[in-house]
Amino acid sequence: MARGEYAQANVDVAILFQSCHKLSSEVGLKFVLTIAFILTACGKSQPVVTPDTGSGSAGDDATAAVVHADADPQSPVDAPDGAVDATDDAGEVAEELRLMQRLGALEVPGMTRVRSQVHNDHVTLQFETAAPNAKGNTATIEVTIGLCAGCVAPTKVEVEDRKAQSLAQLGELHAKNPGLVFELDPALELMPQRNALATYVRSFVDDGVTRAAMHTLEVTYIGFDKSVRLLAYPRSGFPQSQAELAEAFSKEELVAAVKAVFAGAAAILWP
Repeated sequence: MARGEYAQANVDVAILFQSCHKLSSEVGLKFVLTIAFILTACGKSQPVVTPDTGSGSAGDDATAAVVHADADPQSPVDAPDGAVDATDDAGEVAEELRLMQRLGALEVPGMTRVRSQVHNDHVTLQFETAAPNAKGNTATIEVTIGLCAGCVAPTKVEVEDRKAQSLAQLGELHAKNPGLVFELDPALELMPQRNALATYVRSFVDDGVTRAAMHTLEVTYIGFDKSVRLLAYPRSGFPQSQAELAEAFSKEELVAAVKAVFAGAAAILWP
């Protein structure tokens, strides 16, 4: 059977990954990955969206997105009574943009940066592991880093709500799968004193009519004024069993990949 490859598409809210194929199909089975990766960014200025920077390696500066503010950051702007001086405010916006540009050029050892988009108050990147693992597979890590005013980590109640929402978004096929692996860790340590909410999902279904699989790790770190959200998923051939799905790229390997990207971002965010 031909090897398929995970494909991806952005949709609304949290993790969702599902691929269904009829067994009678003569076409090679493929994963169809549907993922949610959304950032609510709080900033003073509207984002300046830049085009995809294309492919490149972690050491290729040409892949870094470069954007310019719509107006001279030093030019005065109108401000309401009692607001911070307009010039100071514009300077703060310019500093935030420079931070986003540095993040847009993020390099991670052992990773290839394949996409980078810089906005005024957030940046989105995509990395792939450069070398395959022992099974010959690689992983993709998508990351969104943004600024926010007074970010607050989720409470226990919100974590439980997140669990219920994530299960509901899996779809009936996976949610009712007896072999579903669904793990929610409210305090995954990405690095000392940097804990994040992590959701790990792995499911393989073959009911004789439909064959489907999903395998993702979503991690959300929320600091006081910055948030980092990462989504990691393996790229491999379509598995023939739950065991093969788990062995293609382990949870530990996904966690290690996420930690590597987070460490690179942290060096810029908290030097």
